[in-house]
Amino acid sequence: MKIYDISQEVFQCAIFPGDEAPERRVVETIDGGSICNLTVFSMCAHNGTHVDAPYHFYNEGKTIDQLDLERVVGECFVTFCEGLVTAAKAKEILNNAKRINEEAAKRILIGGDAVVTLEAAQVFAQAGIFLIGNESQTV
Repeated sequence: MKIYDISQEVFQCAIFPGDEAPERRVVETIDGGSICNLTVFSMCAHNGTHVDAPYHFYNEGKTIDQLDLERVVGECFVTFCEGLVTAAKAKEILNNAKRINEEAAKRILIGGDAVVTLEAAQVFAQAGIFLIGNESQTV
């Protein structure tokens, strides 16, 4: 088994158009006479590596605090795509994942500059998988 760290460095990763850039501000330092070093940062919740809760796209969807972490932690199937992930491509990804590892097929990570179409998302949802992760900026 391989372990992939898909985390992006918060202050150096690409920012989605219209989002504010993350900001890091040092407010206290021991060298400046304070009793501690203290840093404050602010950022859009959708910057860098993150999980979009269903609520991000649907008013009646679950918020991030309502999600079971089992959905986002565990074995996953990693594949690479470029361009649109169509319904047919989604079915192919699911079939490949299930052939290799039934448990990993519950979480699919799509690397590359791929866009998951609504039709592909419906295929994944109907299959009952826990998570679709994608490397591109948005679905």
